[in-house]
Amino acid sequence: MDFLTAAYSDTGTHKRTNEDSLCLRRALLSTGGEIVMAVVCDGMGGLQRGELASAVCVRAFCDWFGHQLERIPAIFREGRVREEWSRVFETTHRRLLAYSAAQRVQLGTTAAVFLACEGRYIAANVGDSRVYERGGALRRLTEDHSLVAREMAMGHITEDESRHHPQRNVLLQCLGNGDSVTPFFREGALQNNGLYFLCTDGYVHELSAKELEERLSPFRLNSREQMTEELQAMAEECKIRGETDNITAVLLKASESALSTESGLRRAWKRLLGKEEKPTTTLVEMSQLLHTEETIP
Repeated sequence: MDFLTAAYSDTGTHKRTNEDSLCLRRALLSTGGEIVMAVVCDGMGGLQRGELASAVCVRAFCDWFGHQLERIPAIFREGRVREEWSRVFETTHRRLLAYSAAQRVQLGTTAAVFLACEGRYIAANVGDSRVYERGGALRRLTEDHSLVAREMAMGHITEDESRHHPQRNVLLQCLGNGDSVTPFFREGALQNNGLYFLCTDGYVHELSAKELEERLSPFRLNSREQMTEELQAMAEECKIRGETDNITAVLLKASESALSTESGLRRAWKRLLGKEEKPTTTLVEMSQLLHTEETIP
């Protein structure tokens, strides 16, 4: 699979600081196709230094991608991404807790992470930042760790009621707060021409699932410019409807090019003959948006 990528972040109407962070990493495989990773983090506005917490998490996953880049295809095929990401989440959580104790502050962040390689994906989250898939119908790949999500699961409120619930921002877990974190994971096959949408909660309080499905149309979003314009238009609509939080998203579109298909067939033939090549990688996109230069040990 090859990918189109776009990202957008808006401080919102009421906050002076954008506490969200994001990153995109994309690499070419010598055997055809691409590896792509995206991360979106929402620093907790109710705590202190949310922009630092979200930046620390984004940097942790970017470091993992850089250190493991040559090994990612093997890690993916062997089913070890979940294990490695669990360590990244836990280490980040412990670093934030230690910083909070040392500095006598509270800081925390949500995280939504997505990785695609050789026709498959893995998505993970902590908190209420989300990953959606839009191939046919819109499908959420993550599960919120929030009070309203628990109330929905128990049948006490509907999804529409949850979007404007007075306790919609109450989280049951986030990185940097609480004793431990238990990330949610989902794995699956990439959809050809499918869209993958990572977002902070600023995008979903004012837009229903039906509206997201209509606006995230794979048939009309066919370039980075169109994808970026749609993310911006959605953010503006959220602000018009009253959203005051930071609003951040990454949008990916997967497509199977003739080159990647041909390379895949060639790789399968070499595997059959016992002459399979070890794939090599070339980093072609490395972008991120952080709102602090500060780091923590």
